[in-house]
Amino acid sequence: MSSKTRFDLEQEIMSCWNITTDLDVIYHAEHLYDDENAMQNALLGLMSLYELKFHKLWNTFESCVRSAEFNAREPKPVSDHDLKMWRRE
Repeated sequence: MSSKTRFDLEQEIMSCWNITTDLDVIYHAEHLYDDENAMQNALLGLMSLYELKFHKLWNTFESCVRSAEFNAREPKPVSDHDLKMWRRE
């Protein structure tokens, strides 16, 4: 398995953040209100999916720590072009 980077970690955090959107989908699935078993299955499936996502996220975090991905690096010099781009003039 290749070493994960902080960018992989960021992507996995964003993926886990989708739980709010996924819960909203279930909340608005009115056909699930009539069938308690279907609602429970939808929620249990979502719970299982996010258990897997959070385990993957944690493994990526551990990989980043092991590979010193978060160690301080020399900052990239800022060019005049970069400064002009960010200035509000």
